[in-house]
Amino acid sequence: METPYFICDEHQLSRNLEIVDTIRHQAGCKVLFATKSFALNSILKIIYQHTDGVVTSGAYEAMHAFDLLDLGKYVVSYSPGFSDRDFQNFAKYSSHLIFNSWSQVFRYRDQMPGVKAGVRINPQVSAMRTPRHYGGLSDYSRQYSRLGLPPDQLDINAFLDHDIEGLMLHVNCENPDFELFQATLRKCEIICQNLLNLPQIKWVSLGGGISYTAPGYPIEAFCQVVKEFGNAYQVEVFLEPGHAVISSPFQLVASVVDIVENEMKTAILDTSAEAHLPDALLYPTEWSVQNAVTKLETPPQEYRDYGPYEYILGGLTCLSGDVFGTYRFKSPLNIGDPVVFVNTGDYSMVKNSFYNGIKKPDIYLERVDGKIELIREYSYSDYLTHVS
Repeated sequence: METPYFICDEHQLSRNLEIVDTIRHQAGCKVLFATKSFALNSILKIIYQHTDGVVTSGAYEAMHAFDLLDLGKYVVSYSPGFSDRDFQNFAKYSSHLIFNSWSQVFRYRDQMPGVKAGVRINPQVSAMRTPRHYGGLSDYSRQYSRLGLPPDQLDINAFLDHDIEGLMLHVNCENPDFELFQATLRKCEIICQNLLNLPQIKWVSLGGGISYTAPGYPIEAFCQVVKEFGNAYQVEVFLEPGHAVISSPFQLVASVVDIVENEMKTAILDTSAEAHLPDALLYPTEWSVQNAVTKLETPPQEYRDYGPYEYILGGLTCLSGDVFGTYRFKSPLNIGDPVVFVNTGDYSMVKNSFYNGIKKPDIYLERVDGKIELIREYSYSDYLTHVS
């Protein structure tokens, strides 16, 4: 197995999907996988056995889901703005469509016979772990947010006149804090009370970003809150996991190809943050690495005490900022040593590029019995198809 490559641990994936099954049954809700986070067919087919459908954000995602899913499963589609061209495919391949604004409702509501309609609400509260977490990029209630109807635009007559039967309340992002989830949901209930009590509202999506597969997460308490919410308003509740299902089973395995020094040592890897883990540059964070600690994410004393060998981990492209961050190791790195990035399943492979003409990482699946299967291999012909 030549580096770089992604590898999925089937055992860990199965563990996450067992939790999804528990939530579906105990909370009485629908779980819809967010295909924006991951879209590889062979693994999607495993995931789809444990979900009630998918949530999509682009017309191609909706078409892809329709092709793979069994009949009768949900394809719930949302976009900040439907175009005339894309809307026809969304309406053709979706069971539910969620609008972002009243102008989109007025334009398209009558062009989707047989498709259930909802709108996204921006309650202007969010379940972010810290203020402006990730620089605010993932804060759906950030100032001037374009996502959803703010409270002063919740016109009940418009809901009645246009047969809107669903709401989307997506306010979490990688939120591992059950109490924060619960408190934020309660705030949303207060803001949306009049809408939730409308008899025509039949379903509510609570979105994704809830880390209920994290170790120690109180699953039973979470299920109880979701079930009580559905019962209180007599609605079907949707959850839209991406990260919670697919992040932890994956690793990105790279190798050190050189070590350079300019005041600090930089280990140059045969992978790239820019091309292979773009969220490592998009958000002000540092990806976790096996047998190392990150300077940004570790308390200073703990970081200094971890080990004496400090390196910047740099990428293979010519972009000067193509770096993963600064790390400490217990042992020195040498050319040829592996470096393993963990929790890399979501928003990585779907965002990979051939920037600088470097090869995309191949993708492997490690089965429960230990056998390793190559499930996607990239070549020069893929590069030409992508860029030329």
